[in-house]
Amino acid sequence: MEKRKHTIHFGVLQLITVILFFSGGIYYGLDHWPKNTKKTDNSSSTTVVQTDPNAKYLVIPEWNIKIKLSEPIENAYYDTKTGSELESRSLRSASLKDEPVCAKDAQSIATVFKVKKDDLDEQLNRKYKDTQNGVVIGPNFYFIQTSQFSCTTKPEKAELLQSIRDAFADAARNIQSR
Repeated sequence: MEKRKHTIHFGVLQLITVILFFSGGIYYGLDHWPKNTKKTDNSSSTTVVQTDPNAKYLVIPEWNIKIKLSEPIENAYYDTKTGSELESRSLRSASLKDEPVCAKDAQSIATVFKVKKDDLDEQLNRKYKDTQNGVVIGPNFYFIQTSQFSCTTKPEKAELLQSIRDAFADAARNIQSR
């Protein structure tokens, strides 16, 4: 009779263990799934992730980073049209998409760069992380530079362009790992 009692307790213990295991998996999935859900806008190369209800991010998935967006650049997107030898992406704004040079030319508004954190800027003979406004994430340093030329000839768009450039320059401090 004692052996039968032990077998019943062991079976109940197994059942409780299985229930706890599945409950833990369900809890973990429900707790983490909404945090990793992405919302995308209509741009082909743009993914905007909202982790804070008041914050939007431009995600560059191939680099596994996101850039916090402010109002002037809330409709930002990027593409791979750059003229730099460094690994980079051109940053753009849908607010200037009606300006052909702003929308299509390489590095016409701003550019985000990815270099190794100890790489030297050959022009200054110093590390990029010591000369540029950006962040170190893992083995890399990410920074944003704004264009030195105007991609518009319209005075009303020039002011908008400057506010977008300023916002991208400020966003360099808010680059995060995705």
